[in-house]
Amino acid sequence: MSGGKWVYPHGDAATKVRDAVNAELKSRGMTADAKIFCELLTVADESWQDCVEACLGDRRFDILVPPAHYAAAKSAFVALGDRVGPISLLDTPGIRKADRHAETAPADSLAAQVTSENPLAAQYADTILRRIVCCDTPDTLEHFPDSATRDLLRHHPFRLERLRRPQRYIGLDARRERADALEAQLAAQADRCREAAQTEKTLKSAYDQYQNVLRGHALEQLAELWASRAALEAARADCTAQEQKLADCRENPMLQQLYREEEAREAAWETARKAVEQVGGDIRVCEKQIASCEAEQSKAVETAAQSREAAEAFFAQHPLLEPLAQERKKGLMTGGRTARAAAQTAEKAQTRLDDALRVYLTSTLEPAQRDYNEHYVCDYPLGLAGVEQYRAQHDSLVRIDLERYAARLEQAQRDCKDRFRKDILFRMKDDIFNARRQFRELNKVMEQLTYGEEVYRFELEPSRDPQLAAFYQVIVDKGNQQMTDGDSLDNLAATADPVYERQVDALMEKIMADVDENTRARQEGRTTSGATLSDYVDYRTYLDYDIKVTNTVSGQQAYLSRVSRDSSGGENQAPFYVAICASLLQIYDKSENSIRLALLDEAFSRMTSDRIRPMMELFRRLQLQVLLISTVEKSTAIQPYCDITYSIVRHGDANAIAPFYRAEHPCRCPGKGD
Repeated sequence: MSGGKWVYPHGDAATKVRDAVNAELKSRGMTADAKIFCELLTVADESWQDCVEACLGDRRFDILVPPAHYAAAKSAFVALGDRVGPISLLDTPGIRKADRHAETAPADSLAAQVTSENPLAAQYADTILRRIVCCDTPDTLEHFPDSATRDLLRHHPFRLERLRRPQRYIGLDARRERADALEAQLAAQADRCREAAQTEKTLKSAYDQYQNVLRGHALEQLAELWASRAALEAARADCTAQEQKLADCRENPMLQQLYREEEAREAAWETARKAVEQVGGDIRVCEKQIASCEAEQSKAVETAAQSREAAEAFFAQHPLLEPLAQERKKGLMTGGRTARAAAQTAEKAQTRLDDALRVYLTSTLEPAQRDYNEHYVCDYPLGLAGVEQYRAQHDSLVRIDLERYAARLEQAQRDCKDRFRKDILFRMKDDIFNARRQFRELNKVMEQLTYGEEVYRFELEPSRDPQLAAFYQVIVDKGNQQMTDGDSLDNLAATADPVYERQVDALMEKIMADVDENTRARQEGRTTSGATLSDYVDYRTYLDYDIKVTNTVSGQQAYLSRVSRDSSGGENQAPFYVAICASLLQIYDKSENSIRLALLDEAFSRMTSDRIRPMMELFRRLQLQVLLISTVEKSTAIQPYCDITYSIVRHGDANAIAPFYRAEHPCRCPGKGD
């Protein structure tokens, strides 16, 4: 919209039709000047614009071309078929002809509110809106057969209605208004997206905290301490009772004397105990020193034994390294160096390894752990102390998140199969049955048509390709039932044949495999060889078509596909002209007073004269009005059956047309004889 491009209703049908017409004009060397009707109009009084656009309706999106280009535009419009939708092509030659006798629109007519620099657009708008009278109030609507007000009240003959307020498409103000509305909607959507993202982040943080509680031991600890309050109260009550008993005892004189004597004995005992403890402490220190020395000695012996075993095992695996190790040992112990000095050298090497580990922790591991804590709002320890927690978090993600994604993937696969069954598989079955019915009706008509001594009939069979034939049986199987919006695969699986379900799965797997292969081929720049998705969902892929030719005299039958390789092009064309006649008769026989018109361009281009004449006689028997465009070489066989013949001569971009007469006698040729 900001770039000045409209998107019109009905799937932007107006733009598609206009582009198709312009492409046809350009291909014929004409100026691509097809316009959409609403782009050529302006409304003088903005208060009447809603009424004007509501009354025009879908006629706003009609296509307008100059009268000289109408014929070319019409051919493109007709070729589009049903794709034009509600869009119309304006008959500008007719509009120009009617304009010769047009009068100025009355001042109170709705047509007076519409102006255009294009006279044809102005005349067409006048034709639609002239009869509608503008009324300022609803009170005067019934004074006129056809009238309207600004607030979209419309009075037809004997009927009053309220028009729907339309989307504006006429004028620059309509584009600005639509662009502003879309920008406001876009801004609102962006705000909602930001709010949703913030909400998602908050919920994720709460969920992570909840998962941490579940993975910890807080719930078990709470359960263990649940009865602690009652035990505490009982202990306090028992303590209070004991304190009361102790107070009663302390008030007794005899007990007080015993307490004093006991305190003296306790003091003496404490002095003796401290002396014993001092001596015992000295003994224990000595014992600990002895035990420590023995432990170090045992550990050294054990370490030496382990080192010897490890060295022997290593040298057993790598015997070539033992001489090098012995030389290294001698090198460490040369110059009067002892085994202790060699051990110190090894300790220095270990120190260097520890330094390298420390550098790795500070420069690589801990920064990565810190980034993880900041990103996921965690407080795990840094360094080697938190490795187990990070490993536990990784295992949790693998077990929980990947399982959840696998469940989503499985559900997506089920949804895909559900849509395949609802929207594609049964539709193709219905299309195949409809195609068979239509060909049966067409054959009924073709059996009544005789071309020379031949009668033609369409044959429709499953594909001869084994794989496509197998898929055809899956499509037409009785298990392929129509599924409504309320049905699901779970309900269908309860009654479905397992064998048929496996066949459906095989069809889906084949389709997806070919789609994936084609996608990879396009990404790698290779030419795709397998069938595309559009081929698989087209019911015609699973059918073979042929035409059976029957000689009414000899009774011989042959298929067109088998004899076409040995026949001329004209013999192959004849059945298709008969099929065209049968198709037209199906349509015309259902309509009363039809013109029974048949249009043929480059007619009989590959047929000889002896095969053209029976075809022209067939057209005459069927009472078809035939309009043919053919070359001069074919005119000898065609002209005797034609009522009117014209000759068309093209020179550069100019065409000339004139009646054509057969030169049997010079006096009958116009322009000769002087």
